[in-house]
Amino acid sequence: MINFFLKNRFFRTSKLGYLLVVFVLMGFLFFLFQNVLAISCCYGSNIEPRCKDITTGFCPLPYTMQAKDTTCANCTDCFCQGSFAPADATDPVPTKNTEQKTPDIIPTLQVQIPGFSGFSKDIQVCLEEGKTLDECQKGKTGYSIPWIGEYLIAVYKWAVRAIAILAVIIIMWGGLQWILARGNSSAITEAKSKISSALIGIVIIVGMNVFLSAINPNLTILKPITLGKIEPIIITPLDSDKEEGGISGPNAGTSIDMGGNCFPVSADSIKQTQWNFGNSRSSGKRCHAGIDILTNWRSGNDSVVAIGDGRVLAVYGFYTCSTETGKGGHVSAIFIDHKKLNYTVLYGEVDDDSILVKNGDEVRAGQLLGQASRCGMLHLEMYEAGARGNKTWYPPNGQRVENQPNYCQQNFLNTKPSTLLDPTATLKYLDGKRCSI
Repeated sequence: MINFFLKNRFFRTSKLGYLLVVFVLMGFLFFLFQNVLAISCCYGSNIEPRCKDITTGFCPLPYTMQAKDTTCANCTDCFCQGSFAPADATDPVPTKNTEQKTPDIIPTLQVQIPGFSGFSKDIQVCLEEGKTLDECQKGKTGYSIPWIGEYLIAVYKWAVRAIAILAVIIIMWGGLQWILARGNSSAITEAKSKISSALIGIVIIVGMNVFLSAINPNLTILKPITLGKIEPIIITPLDSDKEEGGISGPNAGTSIDMGGNCFPVSADSIKQTQWNFGNSRSSGKRCHAGIDILTNWRSGNDSVVAIGDGRVLAVYGFYTCSTETGKGGHVSAIFIDHKKLNYTVLYGEVDDDSILVKNGDEVRAGQLLGQASRCGMLHLEMYEAGARGNKTWYPPNGQRVENQPNYCQQNFLNTKPSTLLDPTATLKYLDGKRCSI
């Protein structure tokens, strides 16, 4: 087509032909802006879509943009590909909470982009209705951040317009140079070069978008960045771990040996294992969810070690111990996922200032985790693989735990948290695998 215009004698020698080329080109550019680069009026969500300013060009995912009425005069005249039609523009806007202002999470541009009226405010409007971020993102696997894509789209559209305008100026400059050439072959050649280069540039810019759309329309859609949700690790602090109900034998209860590599207290630190899973705690208000292992803290031997290889999920404050069983003071818990062993362990009542690991650390079997001297014991709880925190075991409503060994295990298994495991058999097995530091 370009060669046709440049080689045809009428267009090369006639001023009227040159003007005709300019008008055709201007018409093509107008058509381009109104159709190929037309912007959808659609705005909102699949629940409450609304009409949006023409210059924004935002269409909510998973719907792709199409334009029907670029004036946005009537919301029924614009649409997004998908399963809904835009609502009427007169729909009432949700009332904002004026008592407590919702923090503005929409980014603010320091340098404004011509023609860009602002980022989408779906999430902001949702938050101002009093909903939480999780509620606004309900049904999604993560938190959606559309603003980067919207910004790049706005920059691209501004750049296309700027390039088109520059191309028209170059074409007009080349045309004027051609008219004033008066038969000078070198000047005419230079003018033709300017015009053809400008036309080729326009074809490349427009053709790139059309070519990508023809291959796959999704290649021209900048989808929002989705940040995965991080499930919290919840460790429930206890009010006390004072022994109630006596100590039972190592064969008490029924549990399954889950295996492991090392007893959780080093060989020289073990004083006594209290097989007290399911005993009374807090004056019968709750059940003991673990087993306590007394340490030789008075002689300075109170090392806590990892049962097996694993990853630290959390290190969290537990509670404050009295001097009745140990040195006294605040202690913490270490929550470790022993993935290869298919269970998770809470190493509780570890002295705060002795802990040698942190969140995310990989640990090896027998690795020193800290000391257990302030409570004079290690409180150990075992959970199924994938547990995200410890649980509190309560008796049924209206009942209390009697001061008898393993009372809850024998009477209240129906209220035991589903992920909580009885560590009795596993610790009995590991008692024969004592590791030294």
